[in-house]
Amino acid sequence: KLSLTDQLIVVGYLAAIMGIGLAMKRRAAKGMSSYFLGGRRLPWWALAMSGSSSYFDITGTMWIVSTFIVLGLKGMWVHWLWGFPITAFYLAFMGKWIRRSGVLTGAEWMYTRFGRARAGDTARLSYTLFAILTITALLGYGAIGTQLSVLAEGLGMQVVFYDVVTKLALGNARQIADLNELLAQSDVVSLHVPELPSTQWMVGAAQIAAMKPGSVLINASRGSVVEIEPLAEALKTKKLLGAAIDVFPTEPSSNKEKFESPLRGLDNVILTPHVGGSTMEAQENIGIEVAEKLVKYSDNGTSTSSVNFPEVALPAHPGKHRLLHIHRNVPGVLQQINTVFGANHINIASQYLQTHGDIGYVVIDIDAAHSDVALASLHDVTGTIRSRVLF
Repeated sequence: KLSLTDQLIVVGYLAAIMGIGLAMKRRAAKGMSSYFLGGRRLPWWALAMSGSSSYFDITGTMWIVSTFIVLGLKGMWVHWLWGFPITAFYLAFMGKWIRRSGVLTGAEWMYTRFGRARAGDTARLSYTLFAILTITALLGYGAIGTQLSVLAEGLGMQVVFYDVVTKLALGNARQIADLNELLAQSDVVSLHVPELPSTQWMVGAAQIAAMKPGSVLINASRGSVVEIEPLAEALKTKKLLGAAIDVFPTEPSSNKEKFESPLRGLDNVILTPHVGGSTMEAQENIGIEVAEKLVKYSDNGTSTSSVNFPEVALPAHPGKHRLLHIHRNVPGVLQQINTVFGANHINIASQYLQTHGDIGYVVIDIDAAHSDVALASLHDVTGTIRSRVLF
């Protein structure tokens, strides 16, 4: 538990960082030189810090703390003798180099490294093309796939995607109709599909063989989507440069059970547990989302995101009454419902039917004056499980 002093230090630090950031933002807005070099008025150590920020991140802090836990206070010597001299040299070198070289981008550095002759032009062009032409492929272009598409384009990648239905692409992403065509041209393939009979072993030996040599496969969707054995073989033979797998066909049922996979022990694969939804932040967000979904169902009958119930979303119609009818998914139920309304001369303002497995769910908006009559008749429809007037 943080003391008051600790809390004040954290708040003061965050306030100082925000103040410095706002001040630097105003200075950087004056032009390219201001953006990259602070108008050439920043001290060398400030430029060095901007170029070595990767040395001061959460990973570095975790490494220092881990050393203390394992070695005690003497672990501080490891950090001093190894980390600080390297960082100090890097700071001094980067601070002077950034100011004197005039290099603003990695592509421009190729001229500094190879000169402005043909070799420099070729190196600069290669560097630029590598940044621009790296293609990220998405299998599945739903909520997660579209978000990743935007992030990948922000990193300078071209994005192509494959989906079983035609989707409106965001940004410059484009849809490819043939899966093998997508696999053959993509440097990174990321999977974002649900677990369905149609997606089981969607990426098997044939699809892996069709992938671009030296490409990377990422699967954080479902364990039944990728066949592990051909993937492991492709990684061993270097057909694929690497893979990052977050889900597996067979996973341990508890911490006591050993995790076994052909991917274990390979140095070009990253294996992680599918526990992103188990963080404190994710659990809080899930709790809020579940509560919001329940409120929406209670207020207007919306059942979107339900996993074992038909998903229905119908906007409210002012001045109308809404009836909900849950029934067995058998032929003729909707016909009986509409017959009820027709026989009682009740006009239907809107109607939405959806089914899931053995359950059917229909939402109906009708004139307010007839809701009681309609409800009494709906109870007698064959296959009815439950019906009610919502509002």
